[in-house]
Amino acid sequence: MSIYKFGYAEVGEKEYPLIPISLRHGSQELTTLALIDSGATISVFRSEVAEALDLDWRKGEEMLLQSANAKFAAYVNKMKVRIEDTELTLKIAFTEELTTSFNILGRESFFESFMVEINERDKIVTLTGFE
Repeated sequence: MSIYKFGYAEVGEKEYPLIPISLRHGSQELTTLALIDSGATISVFRSEVAEALDLDWRKGEEMLLQSANAKFAAYVNKMKVRIEDTELTLKIAFTEELTTSFNILGRESFFESFMVEINERDKIVTLTGFE
């Protein structure tokens, strides 16, 4: 069983449960931070991430997403990702219209692969992999 611990990341004057995640497309790989969000159904990433990987993200399945503030179009692609030593495939919706500055790790695929503990008091995220 794999257990990974991450401290919160400081953004501006606040700290958030952001973790490093590496995405791979072809020979391209990119490591970025993503917010663990149990309120999000699907993972949503900014289009710039896909473009840095030379992924034609608009060829994915189009869907309309609803946030607290707006509805926006996104395109779902299956992506190979790595968190520490664990590799998995996630459905990631890429969009130009993400209103938050964070990429978001949602429940579908991600929460099915790990038991997720967010310790707000101590500012620690623990991921326990299901083997």
